[in-house]
Amino acid sequence: MHDPISLNIKAKGKSKSGIQVELRDDGHYYISRVPRGMKDCAVGDRVLEINGTKFPRFKNERYANDLIDSFQMEM
Repeated sequence: MHDPISLNIKAKGKSKSGIQVELRDDGHYYISRVPRGMKDCAVGDRVLEINGTKFPRFKNERYANDLIDSFQMEM
């Protein structure tokens, strides 16, 4: 039996979701930008999980933002 691996699949296309997150000094990630008209989240909301990946596994801000426009699969 082998350990499961994690696979990220980036969405194809030029259009992005418009959501961005940032890492703050307290060690947590927060939404820093949302597209106009989005009502599900707001700037300043704390991010606990993106596409099945919990915030301690984000690694860094760039990786967290890449997760927004991708799918993650456990294999």
